[in-house]
Amino acid sequence: AVVSELVEGSANVVTLIPDGQDPHDFEPSAKDLETINNAALVVANGLDLEEGLDEALANAQQAGVNVFYVADHVTVLDIVDVNDHSDHGHVHRGADASHSHSQDPHVWLSPHTVREALPALAKAASDALEVDLAAAQLALDNELAALDTELLSLFSAIDNCQLVTGHNELGYFVDRYGCTVVAAIISSTSTNAEASARNT
Repeated sequence: AVVSELVEGSANVVTLIPDGQDPHDFEPSAKDLETINNAALVVANGLDLEEGLDEALANAQQAGVNVFYVADHVTVLDIVDVNDHSDHGHVHRGADASHSHSQDPHVWLSPHTVREALPALAKAASDALEVDLAAAQLALDNELAALDTELLSLFSAIDNCQLVTGHNELGYFVDRYGCTVVAAIISSTSTNAEASARNT
């Protein structure tokens, strides 16, 4: 959605992982691989969220395809076991962010975090498409800022915001909006992990 809005009218955006499909389980088809290899720019989350695409994206990069990892351009949080009631700790953005197994990949669940990546994303898209996306970038940044402000207001009105989640996916959200995840059914950042006996 973010990429589509940013490049609207300048590029055709193809979403490889369809709505409802678990990104941890997705395996690309031959047609998907062709789409990747012919793209002007591939935008991926990074941090091994799209595990089934890792090899395809690495091969595409080696072949000269522009691959942009969103997680390389944000302040990444450490993975924690919320069932141990630990807090998320900050780690710095870096070139290795998209290839780490120790960091939280769910960067899109905070508009504030998405805003952090937006300047680099807009530049990558502008360069790849050879168009000026400054106006679209500004409009999208304003939208994300307004959403962030609305969420800050909504959650600041809750005295003790406690959440239970399916797996460890809300780190960026709770870090930004002052909630606490008191339990996760699957104590992992991936839905491929199994639920522990104490959580079922």
